[in-house]
Amino acid sequence: MAKKKAIEIQPRVIDEAMVRARFKAIHSFVPYYATAILSMNVIPPPDTGNFCPTMGVDKYWRLYYNREFLNSLSPTEAATIIWHEVEHLLREHHRRFDFVGCDKQIANIAMDCEINDDIKEFGGQFPVIDGKPSGMFPDTFGLPKNLLAEEYYALLMQQKDDPKSPLNQLGGGKGEDDQNPSGFGGSSADGQQRSWEIGTPKGNGEDSDHGITPAEAQLIARNAAESAKDYYSRNPGKKPAGIERWYNALLTPKKDWKREFKLHVKNGIGMIKGNQKETYAKFNRRSTGKIVLPSRYSTVPRVAVAIDTSGSMCSGDIDRAMTEFNQILKDTHCKVLLIAGDTEAAAVKECVSVKDAQLVGGGGTDMGALIDFADQHKFKPNVIVVLTDGDTPWTQREPKAKTIVGLTRQNSNSVPMWAKTVDLFD
Repeated sequence: MAKKKAIEIQPRVIDEAMVRARFKAIHSFVPYYATAILSMNVIPPPDTGNFCPTMGVDKYWRLYYNREFLNSLSPTEAATIIWHEVEHLLREHHRRFDFVGCDKQIANIAMDCEINDDIKEFGGQFPVIDGKPSGMFPDTFGLPKNLLAEEYYALLMQQKDDPKSPLNQLGGGKGEDDQNPSGFGGSSADGQQRSWEIGTPKGNGEDSDHGITPAEAQLIARNAAESAKDYYSRNPGKKPAGIERWYNALLTPKKDWKREFKLHVKNGIGMIKGNQKETYAKFNRRSTGKIVLPSRYSTVPRVAVAIDTSGSMCSGDIDRAMTEFNQILKDTHCKVLLIAGDTEAAAVKECVSVKDAQLVGGGGTDMGALIDFADQHKFKPNVIVVLTDGDTPWTQREPKAKTIVGLTRQNSNSVPMWAKTVDLFD
């Protein structure tokens, strides 16, 4: 039988100016975003056909650029746009403004106002496109700094019908399907696919144009948030207010899991690290003469965390689940068995850090199957924590381990009586 000829994968050639721009953004502006910036899959312009008129990122973390536009920028301008675009991805603007009746052009301006006040204050330099400054800033519209995009959107909508407002002096973006007045951008901002974007990823492997899944995006964002927080803790002083607000919101858990374990798991007091038991199996050095004193020891908690990665879990739900999982790791101070899945356990791993997590799924939902899997696993957990939106069937059999269900949103589906319910939503 003749051997099949190996498929030759042609390497993608990325312009040197783009390589320099990415590394300048990292080294000159946001070193804590290194993983996020390098996770953007760079798509060079095709030789023919429709392509990005300036520079933009789609909601699947693919970075497109126009070679002529890129070469017209200074290194600082190119790095500034890279920084701007990764902020759209990290702050999940495409999800936050995905609602019926949203004015996409005003939404784009609101998002830029949320991002650009920090960028301008910390040395970013936006280019001039078609004779007009490309950056959108709060003071352009007489608005205060350091607001959320949703707050800017509400204030800008009040100016929409005012002919004297700077809002009505703006044109559209560069390109017939681009509503961003800044002149650059993509679906990472408003969720609307541009004609030059590849579209929904078909898969990974040899498909070099694949995008980042929502679960992968959450892990990248969390890594960036932790890196930013660590960076500014080691470099005290002035910090970007918007970035600080973002990483604090992302990393702050809703629940004190150590307290939840103690309050709601009857046997948890003996399981949680730090609660000591007495034993005569070990010698107590304080024993004297004929009096034998017991020594003390601490048992290590065995906690399994099941994270719902089904299609009903939006990026906000995944984000909340990962925040709580990170706090569980900190509170237990030991390995935690992470089970990620939808109708079955798709990824199982013992974790000591949130960076060890693997999230796989995207199909239907059956948290009952994940609970059964955890309860029968050789890890033998004392406590099972389920992080889900609640849109799931449950196992009919009460597990041996004490079970806590953390709900990321309000749900009418009832949680079994044998499980303790914890609300993680506002």
